[in-house]
Amino acid sequence: MASTRLLANRNDRVFYPGHGNPVANPQDRANWLLNHRMGREAQILEQLETGSKDAATITKRIYIDIPPALIPAAERNVFAHLIDLTQQSRITSLGDITFTAKFKQN
Repeated sequence: MASTRLLANRNDRVFYPGHGNPVANPQDRANWLLNHRMGREAQILEQLETGSKDAATITKRIYIDIPPALIPAAERNVFAHLIDLTQQSRITSLGDITFTAKFKQN
């Protein structure tokens, strides 16, 4: 999220992403993305309030309305959040940080 925060604070008129169309309102898009990611982070932390869980379990509980084919991508997204939250010392991994590791609130 740090790089997105940097982008949100720039005064660019257009963002040209690596894929997709140019973004005409880059600060609005960056702020939307930050809010979306913070919302996802809050969902993940809420899931960990009731005990330790792995990325797959959390994904099944928060991504309830996506096509099954998108679940692997959603699991990778949740795992990335779990790594970030661990680096921030907000959660702890129970053992090595692997895709199947369980995490808990600090």
